[in-house]
Amino acid sequence: MKSVFFSALFSALSVFVSLPAYAGFIELSASGNYRRTNIADDVKDENFAATGSFAYLFDAQSALELSYTRGEQRSEVGASSGNAQIILVNYAMAGLDFIYTLGDENSALRPYIKLGGMYIIEKERQTYYVFNPGQRVYATEEPALVPSAGLGARLKISQHISLKMGIDAWTSKSVSKENVKIDHSSRVGLSWMF
Repeated sequence: MKSVFFSALFSALSVFVSLPAYAGFIELSASGNYRRTNIADDVKDENFAATGSFAYLFDAQSALELSYTRGEQRSEVGASSGNAQIILVNYAMAGLDFIYTLGDENSALRPYIKLGGMYIIEKERQTYYVFNPGQRVYATEEPALVPSAGLGARLKISQHISLKMGIDAWTSKSVSKENVKIDHSSRVGLSWMF
């Protein structure tokens, strides 16, 4: 699985390098999301993720995008009880997607759809028991290549800068495993096209 992803990545980068400069545009994007939720007096959840991406636009409608996401989640459960827990989840993913943009290239708002794959590089969960500091539980997922898809839109701010927003979804682990769930993330950020 890992070799398939890196072969696809190498092939995509080869296309970027071999195409003449006038063939299209390059878009760099950075986005992030942060959420803090107080579910109850003794249940809190905090989540942060940041994504950077590099896309080569073949024409006004189609592009190939390479992305990298790093995130973490911190949950506190049972702070007022004698069994308080802190759960930390860290993850990192790289994605390769084909993006098709709808609408006229001069439109201020242009929706897009994307389809591709994501390589889950790491996914680690640590559980700390607050009143028993010596007790920690670690769980890690194996790296996996998973399908991904997304929807979004670009809102043109200037000729070269856009506000980019969207939602992406991917399977939580390889589709060949049991108990596969769908993970998703919404993002808002800026993109620079040159």
